[in-house]
Amino acid sequence: MGSIASTGIGSGLDVQGIVDKLVAAEGQPKTVRLNGEEAKVQAKLSALGTLRSALAGFRDAVGVLKDVEKFRGRQATVSSNDFVSVKAGATASPGTFAIEVQQLAQAQKLRSGTFAAPTTPVGTGTLKIELPSNAMVDVVIDSTNNTLAGVAAAINASAARNDVIATVINGDGDVRLTLTARATGADAAVSLSQTGGDATFASFVSGITELQPGLDAAALIDGIPVTSATNTISSALAGVDIQLKATNDLGKTTDVTIAYDLAGARRAIDSFVKGYNALVDAVKSVSSFDVASKQGGPLFGDAGVTNITYQLRRELTSAVSGVDDAFNTLSEVGVTAALDGKLSVDATKLDAAFASDFDAVGALFATANTGVAARLSTLLDPYLQTGGVFDARTASLKTTIDDIGDRRAALNQRLEALHTRYLKEFNALDGLLAQLNSTSNFLTQQLSKLPGVALFDSNN
Repeated sequence: MGSIASTGIGSGLDVQGIVDKLVAAEGQPKTVRLNGEEAKVQAKLSALGTLRSALAGFRDAVGVLKDVEKFRGRQATVSSNDFVSVKAGATASPGTFAIEVQQLAQAQKLRSGTFAAPTTPVGTGTLKIELPSNAMVDVVIDSTNNTLAGVAAAINASAARNDVIATVINGDGDVRLTLTARATGADAAVSLSQTGGDATFASFVSGITELQPGLDAAALIDGIPVTSATNTISSALAGVDIQLKATNDLGKTTDVTIAYDLAGARRAIDSFVKGYNALVDAVKSVSSFDVASKQGGPLFGDAGVTNITYQLRRELTSAVSGVDDAFNTLSEVGVTAALDGKLSVDATKLDAAFASDFDAVGALFATANTGVAARLSTLLDPYLQTGGVFDARTASLKTTIDDIGDRRAALNQRLEALHTRYLKEFNALDGLLAQLNSTSNFLTQQLSKLPGVALFDSNN
């Protein structure tokens, strides 16, 4: 049978309270030390997250400047959206052009004569389809497919299916087979002929006539004729795609203006400066020293932070090779650093640089390997990529936190064992005191019975 222990009954001492306080006194210094260590590591972990986020934001801004197509963009505007739409790339030359759309490209369409139903027989024989490549495709029509629907299915299953599509249109008493070229333009047309077979099939094939010819698109650009097999003209103006939408009235034109996208480039540079300044603030928040409180940030004195800060400043102030000497540093386009390390933009100087040579400003940032943005991207990638510097440091700090957790668990086990031992020892002492008190009471009672013995109350 188990026993029930009541501590402190024999001595009147608060054994449980004494043991708890002794164990707490033993564990508190170590617990405080472990908590302090963990708080410092958690603070570093949080600081690394703050720094990483700021670096990632800056890298995104750098990425825009690194892409010359995005930075050196062109704006295309049209006087009317009804006739053309225009897309201009980074190689397009600024200017204004008058476009007259004379003809839209269209695909060839062929149509058979009228039949009563899709299942009406059309005879048997071989349908020969001459493709735009001059290749000839033979489609055999026999008793298994000698209907309008059968002919359409046979054409769509043949080698001609990449150039022409056959469809049966089932109208009210007017059922016809149509063939439509898949591509627009005069050169995408197909032609049909027939060999062998019966007279019914020969009549069917000869009854297939051109409903709509294949046409090339035609336009005048500043009076110069241009054509295209499609409604997109890409070769007339370098770097410009012109989508033809509708024909103009004779002699009427649509004005198209190609200009530098100064606003887009300025936004990209402003975003770059904003991202870098946010990074400067992040570095300051996690690594500066407060003189008043004499407390440093979680990463104060951190060699890694010092190193990346130095490298960033070096790249921002270094000259770019292989570009116009007039614009080979950021300061020459109005981007400079203040004493606190933050960047600022001199709008007047930047606008003057744009006006002088817009593409040269873009080259300063986007030239492959040597441009400011290209170098910064190369610098940042090892820090932010999967398995990079930040991942490695984060993993190391998490390992340290796990180790502190293991040490805390071990300490708790030792304190539990100490609590058990102290409780056992104090309970034994409590039992001994109980026995001594019992013996003392017994002796007092026996002595009081002896004749001539006077017992005095110790309180009197």
